Amino acid sequence: MTDKQKADLLAFTHLFWLLLGLATVPLIFIFPFFVYVVWAYVILTLISKLLWGGCVLRVWEKQLRERINPSADYGNSFIGYYLRKFFSISVSEKVIRIAFLIFMFLVLALSFIVRKPAASLSDSPADATYTINGRQITLVNGVAEIEVAPGSATKEKIRLFGEPTVGDINGDGVADAAVILEDDPGGSGTFYYVSAAVQVNGRYQGLNAILLGDRVAPQTLEISNGTIIANYADRNPGEPMTARPSLGVSKYIVLKDGKLVEIQKPFEVNFTATGNIVNKGSASMPQWTLVYERPGAPALTVTLVFNDKSVCDTNSINATCAPFYVANGTRAAVEGQNIGGTVTVSTLSVIE
Repeated sequence: MTDKQKADLLAFTHLFWLLLGLATVPLIFIFPFFVYVVWAYVILTLISKLLWGGCVLRVWEKQLRERINPSADYGNSFIGYYLRKFFSISVSEKVIRIAFLIFMFLVLALSFIVRKPAASLSDSPADATYTINGRQITLVNGVAEIEVAPGSATKEKIRLFGEPTVGDINGDGVADAAVILEDDPGGSGTFYYVSAAVQVNGRYQGLNAILLGDRVAPQTLEISNGTIIANYADRNPGEPMTARPSLGVSKYIVLKDGKLVEIQKPFEVNFTATGNIVNKGSASMPQWTLVYERPGAPALTVTLVFNDKSVCDTNSINATCAPFYVANGTRAAVEGQNIGGTVTVSTLSVIE
């Protein structure tokens, strides 16, 4: 390889190094781990400055080019030299040096701003780290023991209750795990929580925990369409803590912005019928009713109500059923959730 080829190779390597520095700005926002690349970039640049008085790539390239043409003026700035050569732009080395130092400082500052603590990963949900009331609790073989007070013989014991339930909760197509955690703080209460561990590159990252209650009776844990459903028994309102839990309760939990949150019970369609729509109110305050039939049961009625998710297919209103108005006797097919004779409409389609 000739000296010119070596110099050109060093120039292309130097250009790549500069482009990598520019690329770190968007990349640290997209890939948080890239902050470590930024730190390595800065450290290597400083080492080069201390040992060679500048970028070592520029020092070596300059030595080769001066060997090829000793009379040429290559200066001490890679950027300044190639700006003059290809664009006839003259920028002092001092300005370039200051601009580069400012850029390096900004990139380094950004790397600290966007950096997030690395999530604790484990090989099993039984060894994951979960967050309970703001505390990071790491299980070992499904159990964690914490001193209630320094030197105290009493220990808080947190353990997995039952087996994890496997299913996808974050929509990436990879099986995650939902768990029930039992927290015995050493007193009279025993608290139960629902949490989950999502798979990240084949390992598990524990999430925050949602409280079910004190001395409740967990029953089943399901994952359906990304929703965790915790079924358990609790005491009826007004019953003492000594009463045996007998009231069936379900909690619905989803992953939102990296955190488990409780939601209302998802909308369930349990009513489908075709009939005639009748307004039993007035034009200004309508009360819509569907009159329909079932085998052996003619002239059944339900009250229709609409919300912002109701979808109506008619020629006179928009798709969100707002406002809803049709002539009395209009025939329509209705689907929705029937609770006590009132149907919250999911879809309504007028039949011409």
